[in-house]
This record gives sequence, structure tokens and C-alpha cells, in this order.
Amino acid sequence: MPLNYNMVDEEMIFIQKGSYMALTDLENIDTVLIQNRKFVPVGKVFYEVVIERKSHFIYSTKANIPQLALRRPTG
Repeated sequence: MPLNYNMVDEEMIFIQKGSYMALTDLENIDTVLIQNRKFVPVGKVFYEVVIERKSHFIYSTKANIPQLALRRPTG
């Protein structure tokens, strides 16, 4: 099942029967691999494992989309 990381909602998403779905029950998920990237669930979000050694370096990526004001034609 192809997965993608949604940085706005901090969810792993996939397409099922034409609808976008998010992974749930994260407490039962150990690791998610996407291509050569490794993600681990921490609470309700995913962190990417950047360096794996005795102590791992992980980070979270969060994206914000600014609200755009709709412009109405004047005149």
C-alpha cells in the first residue's frame, strides 16, 4: 500500500477505494518506511529517523498553509 506523509496534518495517508485515509491505532505501529526514509510514531504524529546510532536523531516536520483571503471583483 503506497503511503505518503501529510505534513499539514502530520498523518500517514493512503488511498483506499478512491478516498484518502489516515493510519490509525499508531500505538500498534512500530515503523513506517517510505522509499529510503524511516518514520516512527510518537504520540499522535510521526517523526522521521534521520540518524540511527546508539541514540537516534528524529525530527518532526510540520507545514502550515496560510489562509488566503478571497478577492472579489470590484466594479
